[in-house]
Amino acid sequence: MSVLARMITLELAKTFLAVLSVLLLILISKQFAQILQKAFTGEIANETIALLVGLKLVSVTINLLPAALFAAVLIVLGRMYRDNEITALAVGGVGAFRMYKYIMLFVVPLVLVAAGLSLKVMPWSVKQSTLILLKERQTADLRLLVAGKFNEYNRGDIVFYIEKITDNDRMRNIFVQHRKRGKLSVVLSNRGYVKLVENIRFLVLVDGYRYQGNPGQAEFEITEFSEYAVKIGESSEITVHMRREAMPSIDLWNSDKPAEVAEFQRRLSIPLGIMILAILAIPLLKSRRAEGCTAIFL
Repeated sequence: MSVLARMITLELAKTFLAVLSVLLLILISKQFAQILQKAFTGEIANETIALLVGLKLVSVTINLLPAALFAAVLIVLGRMYRDNEITALAVGGVGAFRMYKYIMLFVVPLVLVAAGLSLKVMPWSVKQSTLILLKERQTADLRLLVAGKFNEYNRGDIVFYIEKITDNDRMRNIFVQHRKRGKLSVVLSNRGYVKLVENIRFLVLVDGYRYQGNPGQAEFEITEFSEYAVKIGESSEITVHMRREAMPSIDLWNSDKPAEVAEFQRRLSIPLGIMILAILAIPLLKSRRAEGCTAIFL
């Protein structure tokens, strides 16, 4: 590698990473806010926030590669035009062909990496994000069981209050209000735990009393029990129909559906876009009109 080739390649690499970092910081903050909102509403657990942000970061990074490379080439060559370095190089015999050659020393490896990322890694990250969100949705009911707080289910038909939840997920001093078919029942229990039976989730109350009747009437039924189960949700098997964005690229390649063919072409557009935008950058910068565009990046 000549000194000029190393200089241009190094400048492109540093500028590319800087531009990509700035764009990521802007876009990932929006994704992070959306994930935090899901965590606040109980849709996902706090422990999965970092994992989801990481998977989103992968997808966003891959989609930003063409734009970041184009901006990097404009910035580096624009500075060289501004400082008359391109003119000095032209006088020394370095024409557009050699400039393309030096730029391609950085662009071609980036195209190969982007092709692997867009065709293999990006659908994998989308698939993992989808599976995580589905699993979190399955256990959302359990996360809503918070000690010292009234927890509502089935649009308020079931109301729980749990005074304490121990480290082994055992509950102490439980209040349950259950409304069904116009009748209201109140259950008080000393202990309780969550049990899964045939993919149906129950809150099992131990050693308590059940009071059932109609509000405003004196007739109530009082029952003492050793165990009493209240259905709080179902944990059905996850059957996932993946979005096109999560389908393997080989399946999209073999598909004849227009939407899936378009998705495959979109993935190919990332490495092809890097190559095309890098080629267009040099003639664009030769135009006097490009000086204003370059000034924006500089």
